[in-house]
Amino acid sequence: MLLRSALDFGFQVSILDGNPACTSAPFVRNFTLAAPTDEAAVYAFGKTQDIVTIEMENVSVAALERLEAEGVQVFPQSQVIRMIQDKGLQKDWLLQNGFPTAQGIVISGKEALLATSITYPMVLKSCRGGYDGQGVMLLRTEADLANAFEGASVLEEAIDLHTEISVLLCPASGIPEETLREAEDLARSIAETLGIVGLLAVEMFIDTSGRLLINEMAPRPHNSGHHTIEAVVTSQYEQLLRAICNLPLGSTLTLLPSAMVNFLEPDTSDATLSGRMIDQLLRISGAHLHWYGKSGGKAGRKMGHVTIALPTLDAVHSTMRQVQAVLEAE
Repeated sequence: MLLRSALDFGFQVSILDGNPACTSAPFVRNFTLAAPTDEAAVYAFGKTQDIVTIEMENVSVAALERLEAEGVQVFPQSQVIRMIQDKGLQKDWLLQNGFPTAQGIVISGKEALLATSITYPMVLKSCRGGYDGQGVMLLRTEADLANAFEGASVLEEAIDLHTEISVLLCPASGIPEETLREAEDLARSIAETLGIVGLLAVEMFIDTSGRLLINEMAPRPHNSGHHTIEAVVTSQYEQLLRAICNLPLGSTLTLLPSAMVNFLEPDTSDATLSGRMIDQLLRISGAHLHWYGKSGGKAGRKMGHVTIALPTLDAVHSTMRQVQAVLEAE
């Protein structure tokens, strides 16, 4: 989706990816098959580029630091990526800078769980590598400790959760105006404190008392912003390109109320779109299908999404239920 926006601007794009079946590879000037964590490969790739950006945090920061030192523009900056790719560093940064977040500590292994002053229920997050709910565990009682992660983790108090939101440039619906303004102010303050260039998603919890607590940050295009392709004047992808290329930022005006339904690979079979499913989805007014073309084999992996954009929220919610029914029936 970022590539499509780049091609609309006429940019010459190169991609480094560890997947030989990368779905964007056929559409770029140069495709480099290498792991984004491979320092030598990332450095060699970046040396041939004017600007380097990311679509995930799990990259070689050492390579990005070398590139920056030699004058290559890297966005978001390497120091931002280094901090955000480690949930322990991220938690410490939020606490040290006075941002509201769940109380927690960084622990080195399971043995530290027995000595903590945090009471059950607790949330355990692996410091590195987690995404889309992976690497997160709820510890309700001491009996759950046997299955806890090994290695460095963040241990937090469990939040009495009311809902979860994220702030990019477009707020979520159904949230009180005062809470939205507070969330936007928090996100701006974080971005300014980081000094980030590019795109920043800030995930937040709202607890049952109405408190806003920062969960974590993502310095890249975010799942919660995919709807901006259809529902906002400037999508998150185009806005990122404008920011890192020092172009005027686009309007963030919302055109239509919207919602998104994710399509995840099931546990039992490969995720595919049948002709019947495509036909049914395309018959639904206001529904926009995005299928990523990924190869299967990983249960729970996001394979595509459908955005619903219509004039009223009631129409969006009704159509969302139609889309969900089609996806669940397959």
